[in-house]
Amino acid sequence: MSDENVACLDSWGDGWARGDSAIIYRLLDDSYLFSGLPNTEPVDKRNMKMFWVGFRSGIEEAGGPKAVSSNFAMFKNVLRRMIEDTLVESGHWEIAGFGAGLYLCAARDGLSWEEYSMDDGAKSFQNQYTLNLWRERWSRGATADIVKLQDKDFTFTWMAGSAMEKVVPSSEFFDFFESFKAQAAAAGGPPVGSTDFMTFRNIILTQIGDTTVEIAGWQVPGFADSTYIVGARDNKLIWARV
Repeated sequence: MSDENVACLDSWGDGWARGDSAIIYRLLDDSYLFSGLPNTEPVDKRNMKMFWVGFRSGIEEAGGPKAVSSNFAMFKNVLRRMIEDTLVESGHWEIAGFGAGLYLCAARDGLSWEEYSMDDGAKSFQNQYTLNLWRERWSRGATADIVKLQDKDFTFTWMAGSAMEKVVPSSEFFDFFESFKAQAAAAGGPPVGSTDFMTFRNIILTQIGDTTVEIAGWQVPGFADSTYIVGARDNKLIWARV
């Protein structure tokens, strides 16, 4: 990962945490775009400062932090991935008293874009059908069918960014996922063989070059929930991080 892009996203996160538009604005690329929130038109760099004033005021009126508060937003379950020359970050966002959801943002010689979701809406993308199948097959716990979607070089990173991170190649995914389902069942999740295994929420998709990237929240009822980021190219899954 480029040190400059890592520093950019670190500073961006600090700006949001403090609600400090000056920190955020200094990072914006000329082609920057903010989008995704309900009833909010996309915002470019030129209009960001004016947008932010109204944004903070509207959040205060809706029950969120006061417009002058420096304790504004929180992020968790953060994942980062280099895609070509772009560093993409995803995770959960929350503004206390206002709302929560998922986000994607990207840095390449500055902050390129950020996209947010508070619902399940999704546009049409090159590899969207494959990603729809990915979710449908995970929801059923259909291990063999999931493997069929994977490129031969596919890697699945479990507990990404933690001390327990494990990278699983496609050749080992079947055994890994069957073991995961058994562990979930033993811990109070769906019984082995259940076709109601996993649910999804707050799905965001974006296109970076020839790779379609999806981020969403997942839940195995009675067991665990978090977020994931997955990439698809040429209608095959090429990587996923959870």
